[in-house]
Amino acid sequence: MKSSVFNIFRRKSAGGSGTIGLWVQPDGVAMARVLRQGATPKVTSCEFRPIPIGSEPAFVLRAMINGLGPDPGPCNYVMPPQEYQTLLVDTPDVSASEMREAVRWKVHDLIDMPLNDATIDVFDIPEQINHGEERPRSLCVVVSASDLIEQKVSLLTRCGCQLSAIDITEMSLRNLSALQLQDKEGQVVLHMEEEYSLVVITKLATIYLSRRVSIGSLNFKNAQTRDDNGAEAARLLEILSEELYRSLEYCESRFQGLAPSTITLTPAAYQLSGLSQGLSEASALPVNHLDLESLLPGANKIPAERQSACLLAVGAALRHEQTTL
Repeated sequence: MKSSVFNIFRRKSAGGSGTIGLWVQPDGVAMARVLRQGATPKVTSCEFRPIPIGSEPAFVLRAMINGLGPDPGPCNYVMPPQEYQTLLVDTPDVSASEMREAVRWKVHDLIDMPLNDATIDVFDIPEQINHGEERPRSLCVVVSASDLIEQKVSLLTRCGCQLSAIDITEMSLRNLSALQLQDKEGQVVLHMEEEYSLVVITKLATIYLSRRVSIGSLNFKNAQTRDDNGAEAARLLEILSEELYRSLEYCESRFQGLAPSTITLTPAAYQLSGLSQGLSEASALPVNHLDLESLLPGANKIPAERQSACLLAVGAALRHEQTTL
């Protein structure tokens, strides 16, 4: 069994310099630093730097880390969804000390790589309504290729990062949604990247459901530029609305007291006309827009046009758990 990222998750939290969050994409690197003063987090720096054509992310990343001074602080790196799988499985009936190995064998037929090449971690799903029948608790299992994890660790270490955690996109979004008042009642967070969307349902800083949809903001942008009287954009909206409806229906039938009252849209790279209204009409829920400046002191340093690029880096910097994913 290769080294597990789980060991990274047990390092100490930030000191006086704050915590760094990193989101690396082919076109650029977003880096945010968050300082917690008591229970209140504050964004102390945030930037996005494009990666020049023909250059490597390491070149940009090293320069950004060096710019933070001699003690940059612990760093949390966010993996994009295409670099890992998430699976829901029944909790094995074993002791806590045997849980991790039992989960590995439980998912070995469900993953797209040999078990010995996989790094696996888990986090709990809230207890479900049993409807009068025996139903074991569920776990969310996160699976990534061990050699990919090792590459990330090597890259970040060489660039001067004091690596504290390798996290997943859903957890970065959870950290942000937990700051909103709507999270007390439950909310549906819709996060759109260019090539995909994530539907994440949260309540009280807990993830109840995550679903990946193969429709992104670029699909909508392309559809809206075509001269087809909006037919393609309407079709995409219908698919996305159906995914939201199915996610809501699943959660409301499975979890006691979970009835999300709001859809929250994160900042997207492209402004999509009619999306908020269409989702609200299809779901009968109000739609609000997550705005970093209104959520976090210091976030006014992030220009509005950069919020989508910096969002997940800020979410990663907000992480402060001492345990697992």
